[in-house]
Amino acid sequence: MLQAEQILQGRYQLSQKLSNNPSRQTWLAFDLAAEPKQPVIVKLLPFSPQTQWDDLKLFEREAQVLKHLNHPQIPRYRDYFSVDKETGGGLPWFGLVQDYIKGLSLQQLFNSRQRFSEAEAKEIATQLLNILIYLHELSPPVLHRDIKPSNIIWAENEQVYLVDFGAVQEKAKAEKVTFTVVGTGGYAPPEQLWGRAVSASDLYALGATLIHLLTGTSPANLPQQRMRLQFQDKVTLTPSFAHWIEKLTDPAPERRFSQARQALMALQAASHKSEGTVQKARYGRIGGLALLQSAAVLVFAVAVPNFMVYRGGCKSCQGKSGLGIINRAQQSYFLKHQKFADSVQTLAIGMKNPTENYEYSTHATPLAVFNYATSRNKEVTSYVGGVFLESGNEGKDELVTIAIACEPIVLEEQSDLTEPIVQGNVLECGSNTQYLNRTTDNPTGRIMLGKDSALAYNSVNYAVTGQYNQALVVAQAIDSSPLKEKALKAITRANTHQRVQSTPSLSQALEVAKTIPDDDIKAWVLTDIAQQYAVAGQQSQAMEILSQALEIANTLKEADTKAMIWADISQQYAVAEPKSQAVGILSQRAEETEGDR
Repeated sequence: MLQAEQILQGRYQLSQKLSNNPSRQTWLAFDLAAEPKQPVIVKLLPFSPQTQWDDLKLFEREAQVLKHLNHPQIPRYRDYFSVDKETGGGLPWFGLVQDYIKGLSLQQLFNSRQRFSEAEAKEIATQLLNILIYLHELSPPVLHRDIKPSNIIWAENEQVYLVDFGAVQEKAKAEKVTFTVVGTGGYAPPEQLWGRAVSASDLYALGATLIHLLTGTSPANLPQQRMRLQFQDKVTLTPSFAHWIEKLTDPAPERRFSQARQALMALQAASHKSEGTVQKARYGRIGGLALLQSAAVLVFAVAVPNFMVYRGGCKSCQGKSGLGIINRAQQSYFLKHQKFADSVQTLAIGMKNPTENYEYSTHATPLAVFNYATSRNKEVTSYVGGVFLESGNEGKDELVTIAIACEPIVLEEQSDLTEPIVQGNVLECGSNTQYLNRTTDNPTGRIMLGKDSALAYNSVNYAVTGQYNQALVVAQAIDSSPLKEKALKAITRANTHQRVQSTPSLSQALEVAKTIPDDDIKAWVLTDIAQQYAVAGQQSQAMEILSQALEIANTLKEADTKAMIWADISQQYAVAEPKSQAVGILSQRAEETEGDR
């Protein structure tokens, strides 16, 4: 099989696998022939007995179509090649190389905030329609056939990119007898699932995508009436925009806009009519997360130099911008490491700290991280914010991040700002602060959380007040396994504002951990408690608890989980007793587990 660091064609060095679809792989790679070397995306299709002919046909078609496209918001085609059996680990492969676009898909952005505003949806629609105008007005027209949030990238330059042309079809070929049925349920229009696609088919998929972003519900899960998606009761929109989306998603293609250019003109007319009633919001999911890159592939970097932040006399703007940068960097860091960074330096964002006006700091907990922009003189205002975990929409094993930024209600307030808090199922600013970026869509800045998230934060609130038994009862009701694990770790630390726990607190936390019924979570939590004992200088107690965690880990059946827990335990052994022979033992067991998988 293909592996990281492997070089294909003598120039494309594989770096990190971004997807592991059974039918194809997508890798972040580096083009070593470029000076300096450049990141690229390499898509790879294996040619095996299990490979369907349609898969190969679509892959070759994608390469041929991309080769002739030239649009600034479509990743540029670079190369197409084949890999022999010897290089490909026993299988021949076909490879397609494109430009790498730094950014997040709209699906990832959606997961971080649940919904998009009307202004954001209009901006996305406008940019996508301009891309579709280019594609549909080629000769012959090119149909994408799989527009959906995960195939749309919001890049650092605040431009929308249309990606994944694996279902692309030239219209001239689409109108012939043979046709490969492609598309994603909920986004694909009826005629496409019946074996036919026209320009209006892409417009339907665009409309369904907007409905998902606006309502927070996948179109596949929305009720239908005579095949029409019923969405207006789930979101408040200006009538003209709602009518425009309804026309895009009409089940009959002849009743939709026939061309992307026609749809764009209608959108611009609708936006002009409602200009006085809808304020364009830039901070939220798009403006606030535009700089957030895919932390799983590249290190977050600050796009605007510090001196640019407060040009024009707005010294406090530096603090606002700095806090926003740290919030986004923490979101990016969590995507990669599944935990928050415990210092601004660890984030490696290249931001000067301290500056003349501000000192930036951060305090991480298992469930949330609190970020601070503290003023250094009386002319500027302090700010506080944070990033909180929420269970995702795609399943119980997914976690997403939610960022919040707050300013003092009394702007002259310079210190002792209360951090954002969760009360019940509401995330909001602390008692002497208010939401920094209030909009017409969300004037209070309050963010509603799901059931599991509310349980997690409230369990920690019980623990902070010393009610460990009640905290445990609440935490055990959490359905999301990763959120439960984070909550139980937070409970063991009791007071999240103390770097080192007192021995009595740790003893209580240990008793709580021993009652956890899930062995994998218990092992994680015990390892975390051992770390706290080690930091407190109680090495023998830390070693004893790590031994307990190791015994539990050895009984686990799931190889991947076992390997990850062993790695964590091994790391904590190194902290508690650097010379411990257990480190070598754990490394050996991890290798054995890797060989079994």
